[in-house]
Amino acid sequence: MLSNIESLKFFLPEIFLSSLILLVLIGSFFRKSSNNENIQLNYLIGFLILGIVLIIELVTFDSSNKGYIFMGMLKNDSFAHIFKIIFLFSSIFLLFYSLISEETNKAM
Repeated sequence: MLSNIESLKFFLPEIFLSSLILLVLIGSFFRKSSNNENIQLNYLIGFLILGIVLIIELVTFDSSNKGYIFMGMLKNDSFAHIFKIIFLFSSIFLLFYSLISEETNKAM
């Protein structure tokens, strides 16, 4: 069983994603207009963030390190890793879909 501090290394993608989401939310308060260039830039930033998180997830995965983390509160195994990858790919798919969707294009 790993302690709380030792277990944080298994949450690097989530920590990175959460901090970037907060950065984007704070940055959106300082943006002046929402023209088409800004929206395309937002999509590009979204793809880059998800790609970086996916790369971090694939690099930090260690299949031999199975067991409990956070003092036995969570189990770290291959099944959890597969679900992380599924959620990341579904996020990428939703970002692609919103890019080509007519509903979101009408709002631009």
